[in-house]
Amino acid sequence: MPFTLSKSDFKVADNCMKKLKYKKLHYPSSMEENDFMKMLAEGGYVVGKLAQLVHPGILVTGITSEALQKTTELLKQEKVVLHEAAIQSGQKIIRIDILKKDGSRFDIIEVKAKSFSGEEENKEKMNLLEYARDAIFQKMVLEEAYPESNVKAWLLLPDKTKRTEIDGLAGWFKTEVQEGNGNFRNVNVTCINENDPDFEEKRQSLIKDGLLSLYDLTELTKENISNIQDLTKRMLELLNNEFQYSDSDYKISKACKGCEYKTNTPGEPDGYKECWGKLANVSPHIFDIYYGGTLGENKLLNELISFGKVSLWNLNKNHFVKKDGTVNRQHKVD
Repeated sequence: MPFTLSKSDFKVADNCMKKLKYKKLHYPSSMEENDFMKMLAEGGYVVGKLAQLVHPGILVTGITSEALQKTTELLKQEKVVLHEAAIQSGQKIIRIDILKKDGSRFDIIEVKAKSFSGEEENKEKMNLLEYARDAIFQKMVLEEAYPESNVKAWLLLPDKTKRTEIDGLAGWFKTEVQEGNGNFRNVNVTCINENDPDFEEKRQSLIKDGLLSLYDLTELTKENISNIQDLTKRMLELLNNEFQYSDSDYKISKACKGCEYKTNTPGEPDGYKECWGKLANVSPHIFDIYYGGTLGENKLLNELISFGKVSLWNLNKNHFVKKDGTVNRQHKVD
């Protein structure tokens, strides 16, 4: 059975194409735990529930095959709002946070916990690109599945310029972590007063406060859709050809220091070592330098890595001299 390409697959491969292999072949990763804890700490799951209250609709549940069937049936309606709609185009499968349909018009709303300032949209534009790209990917897939449709993509983000008059809003939500098979965990967020007689009045107040703001991705879509289409095509080629990478697909760099596929467990696949080969075992390593990535105006480490010079002994005192001629003493060996 051929691999499928999901939204999370795209996000991983968009960061580093080699990680697509590691994710699909289940290499050990630290990111699942890190992302999970980060989402809990930053209230990402609560923001998702808040978004569903602001944009009420039908929650699509079940395994992927069931969700795809349910979504197809629900989208036969002239007008509908779906949460976690499942859409498939070829090998590409997505789950959309919020999908609004009105005739042939579709609105994809990708919910993020990343806050932004609605008063400084131009300044925020590039800061949001990382979060926008997977929403643009979803727009592409939905347009393929429904070619006669008119699709618009949005980000729904907490607006840090807004305030609420609602007392104890944080107390509205109860978060419960549910353990599943293997390492799978699901977070169920409920609104504890959703069945109160006056809840609709409270919900309308929440909408009026505008704590979550829509960010139009039309401009970012125009600027990035061609690149995303090309990358997606290459991702599918890799999935269908046993991950036969070319030299142009990826390159090692200082960004690899934080690779989530680095493991020290004997006998386990190690994505970092697979990419770096013998350079991964050099000791002392240039990655041992605290703030080493800032050396040489952020360019030095990548230059050294490109020549295979990754030993601490490949550095000399001139590498630590700042523009004003003084020695940068913030760097130290971890």
